[in-house]
Amino acid sequence: MKKLVIIAMVAAVLGCAKLSVEATKPIKVDVTMRIDIYQHVEKEASSIEDRIYGKKEKQLNSLLKVIVPEAYAQETPVAAVDEAIAHRKARAPEIEDYSVKGYVGEKLDAFLQVRDGVPDDFKGKVTQAVEAENRDREIIYKATAENNKIAVEGAQQFFYIDHYQRAKAGCWFEVQKKEGKVWKQK
Repeated sequence: MKKLVIIAMVAAVLGCAKLSVEATKPIKVDVTMRIDIYQHVEKEASSIEDRIYGKKEKQLNSLLKVIVPEAYAQETPVAAVDEAIAHRKARAPEIEDYSVKGYVGEKLDAFLQVRDGVPDDFKGKVTQAVEAENRDREIIYKATAENNKIAVEGAQQFFYIDHYQRAKAGCWFEVQKKEGKVWKQK
């Protein structure tokens, strides 16, 4: 799944370029820098999530790791980010429990949403946890985007992929289909 998303992103970047070709001038296209940026973001997102959930049990090689040599994103030394990571780490077992029970799902923007079916007497507690989690995620996503000089939405895509890979079977994720966004159980 991760390879397909990354291949699609690289194809989208390459497909967006408009080139005017003249027979007398050679053309040189250098996409190395863009690929390098994606690798930095992927590495940083994974590093942050490792601090929250521990190392991934199964590391998947991406197309980018084959194309570009290993590179490391600079750590985000911001105290607010470290605090957000600590809060998420403390909250992780609760969020994971809600995810497995189907009370919450992860949207395409890498934020959580309370899903239908939460018992009424429990909905307030779940909503409160999701709101706190999303505040901390927003801090982390913004810092990661700033650190890598990309749009916040771009950073969120990498976190979404990482979250999907780490999630247990039965967790709900929003996915894009022809008919629009739909919820799918992992």
